[in-house]
Amino acid sequence: METKTIKTAGVLILKEDKILLVQHDKKAKHLNNIYGIPAGRIEENESPIETAIRELHEETGLITNVNLLQKIPKKYSATIKQKDGTNTFSLEVFLCNNWKGELKSTKETIPEWISINDLDKIQLLPNVKKIIFDGMELEKSNRY
Repeated sequence: METKTIKTAGVLILKEDKILLVQHDKKAKHLNNIYGIPAGRIEENESPIETAIRELHEETGLITNVNLLQKIPKKYSATIKQKDGTNTFSLEVFLCNNWKGELKSTKETIPEWISINDLDKIQLLPNVKKIIFDGMELEKSNRY
């Protein structure tokens, strides 16, 4: 039986030596207390960048727009165990260098600024570290 890949998009925000991650809580489909970037399923008639902007707002309360996002030129995929079974996801990620608003928790997610040095102390969804380091490389190349 062939498994269907669920297409998703998300946002990576780096601030000094911290990353904005969301902790998945009891009402989320992901297992409890796992961290990931703000991301979610691409809905019908929605582009990946529109999904990324919507998910950032829904999961963190922060607002950004298309002009403030830069696509990380890689696609990520993973098979992830969730509360309702195991699913395969593809993920497109956009680096965000400007946003506004205050962080707000939801019924599903708790947004937190996590120090890069503390990443090994928390449970991460697959590819999160790779996404962070790819985003840091892209940010570094933007400065030169």
